[in-house]
Amino acid sequence: MRGGEPLGRAGLALLLMAAGAGARPRPAAPGGQPRSSVVLVACDSLDGRLTFFPGNQTVDLPSVNFMKRYGAVFLNAYTNSPICCPSRAAMWSGLFTHLTESWNNFKGLDPDYVTWMDLMEQNGYHTQKFGKLDYTSGHHSVSNRVEAWTRDVHFLLRQEGRPMVNLTGDRKRVRVMEADWRNTDKAVNWIKEEAVNLTQPFVLYLGLNLPHPYPSPYAGENFGSSTFLTSPYWLEKVNYEAIKIPKWSSLSEMHPVDYYSSYTKNCTGEFTEEEVRNIRAFYYAMCAETDAMLGEIISALGDTGLLRKAVVIFTADHGELAMEHRQFYKMSMYEGSSHVPLLVMGPGVKEQQEIPNVVSLVDIYPTMLDIARIPVPQNLSGYSLIPLLHKKTESEVSPRGPRPSWVLSEFHGCNVNSSVYMLRTGKWKYIAYSDGCSVLPQLFGALNPRRHRRSKKTAEHLKPKEDNFVHLPEGKPVNLNGLTKPCTVCSHQEDQQRRSNEMSLESTVMSDTFATAGRGRGMEHAMVVLAAWTEPELSPPQSHLSSPVREK
Repeated sequence: MRGGEPLGRAGLALLLMAAGAGARPRPAAPGGQPRSSVVLVACDSLDGRLTFFPGNQTVDLPSVNFMKRYGAVFLNAYTNSPICCPSRAAMWSGLFTHLTESWNNFKGLDPDYVTWMDLMEQNGYHTQKFGKLDYTSGHHSVSNRVEAWTRDVHFLLRQEGRPMVNLTGDRKRVRVMEADWRNTDKAVNWIKEEAVNLTQPFVLYLGLNLPHPYPSPYAGENFGSSTFLTSPYWLEKVNYEAIKIPKWSSLSEMHPVDYYSSYTKNCTGEFTEEEVRNIRAFYYAMCAETDAMLGEIISALGDTGLLRKAVVIFTADHGELAMEHRQFYKMSMYEGSSHVPLLVMGPGVKEQQEIPNVVSLVDIYPTMLDIARIPVPQNLSGYSLIPLLHKKTESEVSPRGPRPSWVLSEFHGCNVNSSVYMLRTGKWKYIAYSDGCSVLPQLFGALNPRRHRRSKKTAEHLKPKEDNFVHLPEGKPVNLNGLTKPCTVCSHQEDQQRRSNEMSLESTVMSDTFATAGRGRGMEHAMVVLAAWTEPELSPPQSHLSSPVREK
């Protein structure tokens, strides 16, 4: 932080110019190179769609843009469970939620679980952690545990506070989330005073609370976090004209699980368009403050000459709905909640990459070990990102062979009256539900807004107008209920190699063919259905077809 203000886009550019080529990440020369240090900055609740077009038009994120300029951004990165503790358990263990049994915010990993950081320390890395970890059991409130396992009851257990905004300070108020800034300062000081003098590689972790909403104690006992808080300084970073107001569905037309979630999140009441716009704007401003903390870490690495020696990774545990689908918070497989940011820059990482492959947080574990040149355990759910970052095939560097063409996410926590399973592969996102009775699944088709942004007519047509089919990018409707309604506007052929970087068309599939029953069987069902609907190599791993989900 220079002169009391975070380093902006111009400041980061000047940093590179002043430090010369030595501060700029360069691909490593082959053979005999020392192991890279690693810096992982993990925030809480940042919507990954803000890191690429068109979401990046909404708020100024200079540090994210810096990483994109000198590194790579993953366009389809997902959480393995859209809630804090289980998602972080997946990231620190490299295993899916049903394997670690990190079911909810109360049940995470055992304290003595061997993480990737433990292995790196055992193999000669100096390790340092600051800020939020939140991957072990026993945190949050007991209600998080109770609600997750008594949700079948037909009455409300608890309701969050109504989402609201709170403007604090003036245009000089920069440090709104003071706890995060203190941890950022600790990390910066450690880089400048200790890391710079190390003779061994290091791994630094910084966990941030932002842009998670702030606590709302007015809501009473076991209050949640429903306050979007920021200052005018950060609000000025938001482009109000670019804020999209999501469709406000009537309660009668909502999916039953969405209705329950909306009710427990206190979003079933009336909200004016101004209220919704402000909630979204304040959330984006909180993302801007988060970005500034990332910038401080990058600046410290540049000032010390460590930027050329370190791999920098930025991600989040999950996203934030910010009033999409008549909800805030996460706990949903919709894009706002499940899509996370994932950016990487450093030695060996090619610049200005936009990587379209679907990846998830379990990939962090093998990636860390790969960077440290530590043998990767064969039982992990995740796969190293290094082959994608270096544009190599997985078989060149891993005995496990190529990574799967799908990612899995699951949710068993509070504010949802069903276990939820998501499979994301290619152009498809399939969501299956299981709560002991039949719950309708959903199928979504992926479209790339870059293909259509120049055509207002086409963009308008891409808004979902029917509930029984999805439009494929090449314009062919997929009919699931025996209906035949051809698409006449987007029937032109599209380049099949173009990236599908946002799930911009979400059409609910109401078909008895895909109904699921029995707690814990939704995931099995999802795997089998997608195996038939997508690439031939997608087959349901036997480890995923385990017994129904139950806490020991």
